[in-house]
Amino acid sequence: MRYLGVPDFDAVDVFEQTLGRMKSGNLLSRMRASMIEIAENDIRYSNAAQQALSCEPDFTLSGVKNGEMATHYNTRFARLGSAGRPTYDRLKLEAGGRCPFCGHRPPATLDHYLPKERHGALAVNPSNLVAACRDCNSVKASHHPADRVQELLHPYFDDFSDVTWLCADVVRTEAGCAVTFAARPAPGMSALDASRVTHHFERLRLGPDYAALAANELAGVLHQFRVLVVAAGPAAVADELRDRAVSWAARERNCWQTALYRALADSADYHADPFA
Repeated sequence: MRYLGVPDFDAVDVFEQTLGRMKSGNLLSRMRASMIEIAENDIRYSNAAQQALSCEPDFTLSGVKNGEMATHYNTRFARLGSAGRPTYDRLKLEAGGRCPFCGHRPPATLDHYLPKERHGALAVNPSNLVAACRDCNSVKASHHPADRVQELLHPYFDDFSDVTWLCADVVRTEAGCAVTFAARPAPGMSALDASRVTHHFERLRLGPDYAALAANELAGVLHQFRVLVVAAGPAAVADELRDRAVSWAARERNCWQTALYRALADSADYHADPFA
């Protein structure tokens, strides 16, 4: 998971933006009357996201139904040319081209961290809208966590970038070398945090994805390591792998590339024969 930080948008301003060009009528009047509740729910959400969103009552508006807010998101925020679309596009852009849930696929849409069907007050709240790839969005679906452990790591509020929890193992197979991935929380992490990163990893089925990416990566660098081990020996391969692990860790401690090269750097068996 990639930590992005809370987006720099005011929830009330964004909500008001989505009301632009709406025809006057009962729904518009009820939505305008909900401004204070939008602000109150935003504060409650931000506070709870740092403690336990799953323990909070539903985020709803007294004068606007959840279904109406879900439709409002689709027509007034996500739709091309709609009043809220600039904010939609900006949230996707600020993800930096990678889904923060899996860390590698491009974001294709915005995901409601808490589902809009149940939490209407958050339907167009930027802090509840996370750029996500189609796979993560599909697996996550309208999942609502039953407790804190089941809360996926929130890219805006959960920062685990200073501890290592994603690890890899080098496995010899008949076809050669393979790498598997697992969530192994650092010893200093709390039991709750350890359970949450493990749940995130398993819920989004990241292990097989990372293993496939690693296989492709290794195939691409195989020639380099073949030349290096012949020319300079296993120690030179080990040094190269350590340099790559350090370089990737400087960018992101818990990305699959960091875990991959750290595992390879620790494998004396791989240094001696990286293409067995």
